[in-house]
Amino acid sequence: IRSIAPTQALHLVAFSGGVDSSLVAHAVHDVFPENSEAVMALSPSVSGSMKLQAEQIAQHIGIPLRFVYTEEYNDPLYVANDGLSCYVCKSSIYSAMKTIEEEAGRRQETVCLHNGSNAEDAADATRVGIRAASEHAVLSPLARFSKADIRIMSQYVGLPNWDHAASPCLRSRLHAGVPATADHLNRIAE
Repeated sequence: IRSIAPTQALHLVAFSGGVDSSLVAHAVHDVFPENSEAVMALSPSVSGSMKLQAEQIAQHIGIPLRFVYTEEYNDPLYVANDGLSCYVCKSSIYSAMKTIEEEAGRRQETVCLHNGSNAEDAADATRVGIRAASEHAVLSPLARFSKADIRIMSQYVGLPNWDHAASPCLRSRLHAGVPATADHLNRIAE
């Protein structure tokens, strides 16, 4: 983390409470304990249980957790659910984080955005959210590590979710082409 991010900055981690973002949050908070925050986007694609898990993991790490509300579900490209939903969603999340960055900028504070993208994500052509991360200059400290490596490191540092099953957003559970409406997402959550 220290080698890719400036020391004198506010470090914001795009946080879901999953193992990848949890390890990044742990590392960022370990290196920059006074200048780090986890940021979780809330929308119909995030279930109440996902939010609760994120709160518990952030508390375990000791990193402050901030919630931002996103409205990707209002974008026709997101709702169409035909391959660009992840890009729209991640763009929405990073834009919300940029708002926090703008607030910090008014205080003359540099801000670094981090995510939990890993090597397998980068190799997966369906992970179009990686393009959004690039467009928003988001740092991906786990980009060279496999999911197996991340689980081993997470266990080593004592993260309680190191062996949890993947828990993608509710939209990703819809078949391609099924509209990602708030109603459909709420039914999946139920």
